[in-house]
Amino acid sequence: MYEGTKGFWEATYKQCIAKMIGLCYRYTFPITHPVYQSACG
Repeated sequence: MYEGTKGFWEATYKQCIAKMIGLCYRYTFPITHPVYQSACG
């Protein structure tokens, strides 16, 4: 039970970090930026 909860919080934490980095990246580089376009398809 504890291990599953720990894994859940770890996954949630990593997901939040990824979202924050994504937001910062998006505001630093406009979506029209060629690097952003190549990175995000």
